[in-house]
Amino acid sequence: MNWRSLPVLFLGLGALWIGTHSATCDKDGACDEILKAYQTEQIMRSILDQLPDVGSGVTSPAQLMDPQLKKFYQDLQEDIAEKYHGDSSVEISFLDAEDPFAGGDPSQLVAAFRLKNDIKNMVVAEALLHVAISLPSFEQHTVHKVHVQVYEKKTDMSLGDLVTTDTFSIKGSKRLSIQLPGDAVKRWFTDGKIGGLFVSAIVKDHNAAVHPQQSNSKVDNMILQVVTRDPRYGPTKPSRTRRSASPVCSESDPSQGCCLYNLEISFEKVGWGWVLAPHRYNAFMCKGDCKLNAHHFLSASSHSTVMREFSKKTYEKDLRHLGFCCHPVDFDYIPIVYMNRDGKTVVKRIEGMVARRCACS
Repeated sequence: MNWRSLPVLFLGLGALWIGTHSATCDKDGACDEILKAYQTEQIMRSILDQLPDVGSGVTSPAQLMDPQLKKFYQDLQEDIAEKYHGDSSVEISFLDAEDPFAGGDPSQLVAAFRLKNDIKNMVVAEALLHVAISLPSFEQHTVHKVHVQVYEKKTDMSLGDLVTTDTFSIKGSKRLSIQLPGDAVKRWFTDGKIGGLFVSAIVKDHNAAVHPQQSNSKVDNMILQVVTRDPRYGPTKPSRTRRSASPVCSESDPSQGCCLYNLEISFEKVGWGWVLAPHRYNAFMCKGDCKLNAHHFLSASSHSTVMREFSKKTYEKDLRHLGFCCHPVDFDYIPIVYMNRDGKTVVKRIEGMVARRCACS
């Protein structure tokens, strides 16, 4: 991905977002074009500010486009969006397993993880180890019961304590998600006494768990998912209740006035291959003639105040262009899983990505 291509890509999404989130104020569309240009610039800057690690550098297309890996992250993103929606105190990290010997000792099966953030003063709310299980071709169509054990490996690579154990029934090669105790995960990243993890998943006397010494494929690599919470926010629990967008109109049942409509945004269509999940989402849009229902939707928001002042300065010599524009005044965020400039998988809460309520100003 080239940094110089980003403004063009952002412009493409900005045009989708703003072009449909505002409505024509009068027949010549002057207000519509001004709002579109002004908001596009603001949204481009906002997204760049929220994704500071997307920039120069090349990310392998094979890593970005692998359908198996994308499907895995899309499923995780959906669960994260539901489970932790509204909980601003959590931070979610995906850590790729590394070979601490960099290929120097393939006999040592160990998965090492590096956490960028300091979690000494954080609470580990949830931790999942995602492990690829590889079965030979002649075993792909048989159901197997797999007993999985996760062990610590000390810094001298001797086997440490048993962390957790679980049993799964699988058919064919797949990725298993194993719940890990949060206190153990926190200890790994704070006391410096653990060199990594060893996973045993025995199928017919063979360890089917794929360690980084056995495969260079990102699809098969172990992934540690860590959810941390800032204790200063108190013991808040994740919420599964999504704020509904209301009222919502549709093309089959339209409103002539200012109203909220569905708008599907596809990251692939705008060329954002570095976004792993979601594949697409509903951004919603505001459109309609404010002359018909402006008295119901007159906005006293800070956005409206700014835009009125902006319009006065822009059209101070030609006030006939002024009118009420239909635009969103309430927004929601979505969590995005993306590949940064270093090829690392990152989860980021992107604000202002979903319109929830319309108003006229």
